[in-house]
Amino acid sequence: MVMKQERISDFLSNQTIIPILPNRYSYFLSKKRNYSHWFMLTPILLSKQVIDVNVLKHAFSYLLQYHDSLRINVHFLNNELIQTIEPFKKSFYSTCNLYLYKKDCGLSFKNYVEDKIQLEKQNISFPDKLLKFLVFHNVDNEITVLAFLFHHILADGYSFKILMEDLFDIYEQILQNKAVALSNKRTSYKKFCEHSINFFKKNLKEESAYWKKMPWSTTHRLSFDYQNDISSNIEGNTVSSISSINLDSIDNFMDNFKGEGSYGLVKILLIAIAKAYKCHFNSNTMLINYVYNGRFCSDESLHLDRTVGWFSEGAPIFIPTKDSLKSLINTVEAQIDKLYYNNSSYGYLKYIFQELKDDFFPPEISINYTPPWLGESKYKNFMVPTSEFNSHLSPPANTQRVYLLNAKAYFSEKTFILSWNYSRTLFDKSKMDKFSSNCLVELKNIMNELYKSF
Repeated sequence: MVMKQERISDFLSNQTIIPILPNRYSYFLSKKRNYSHWFMLTPILLSKQVIDVNVLKHAFSYLLQYHDSLRINVHFLNNELIQTIEPFKKSFYSTCNLYLYKKDCGLSFKNYVEDKIQLEKQNISFPDKLLKFLVFHNVDNEITVLAFLFHHILADGYSFKILMEDLFDIYEQILQNKAVALSNKRTSYKKFCEHSINFFKKNLKEESAYWKKMPWSTTHRLSFDYQNDISSNIEGNTVSSISSINLDSIDNFMDNFKGEGSYGLVKILLIAIAKAYKCHFNSNTMLINYVYNGRFCSDESLHLDRTVGWFSEGAPIFIPTKDSLKSLINTVEAQIDKLYYNNSSYGYLKYIFQELKDDFFPPEISINYTPPWLGESKYKNFMVPTSEFNSHLSPPANTQRVYLLNAKAYFSEKTFILSWNYSRTLFDKSKMDKFSSNCLVELKNIMNELYKSF
């Protein structure tokens, strides 16, 4: 079964309200403040029924164990962040926490939320930019439930839809004294990996033809040892390369990206990164990772229609070597738009069987962006760049994952910052420091050519 995917991301359309959830709740997006590349996400429960908060807590605990993508546990040591997927352990920091707010608690809702955010940060010394939140309003007794998540789940409307449906299915089953059962769930992570590898081995000719049509031959693959990838996902091996540009005014800088004929900052930044990537890695193809939560099912016995956060497909963006800047922008923009507005994904994603890994496994780059107005907002802690991971190539013995390249861009006071997170066992830090710096050099060059801004 192929489900239509509603994607909420940097490259989403100009809609301000997307009614992707069932009638009992709707998904609202706040005003974009003239920045078309990002949205503040605020899920709001519109149900008029009285919520039994104890039952909701109980349902929430089931949900944490049920969805793989909610079993992201966080390590934080020496200012290095690690996230792994495995069953909840008390020694880890839980992905989600549930809080209840009542008007008679003596605090305004805003102050209550800010207090809880500070508590979350103190528990793990957690950076502001890695905090997400949900808000449910009960119009009868004005109790509000907050759930903090440290993963991609809110960045994807389809995933959030599934998450909420399952939460309230569990809630209603508990209320009715029924055994908790979500019958359509679907296929285990390990079973899917095994099935995919077996399926694509049997269809090697067809699948090889599909994947070989992509321009992998121009993509330079970074070398690393697949046998040791599990050891990469430890605190001591995750490092960052950070570069920045000082600005006279964030507002003046952002004015360049407004109005007819202008280009969004995210796409300009992608092109700058791609140009630096071309020089640094000697490649005219940059691979951007796109997360799809739906695909054509290869076997009716696999139920993927309500799966959350398992599948991702790398999509190569071709960077011409001799085109003018504006021609390059148009070319890259068209490729990005085409990729982001596809409703489903084809192919077997990154779980590539062993025989083809050397041909089809290029490096991964994911881009996250935080808009400047969050820095002016007292609720800036609510917005998060998502984290991207790379899974093992063969069916994993467990669901632990390993970082590849993850980039996030954001504003801090009058500074534009680009930060790359990666494993030092997979990438050379001195080269990554230079690459990070060159990305912003390319951004300055593009801005000078387009807008005379620097």
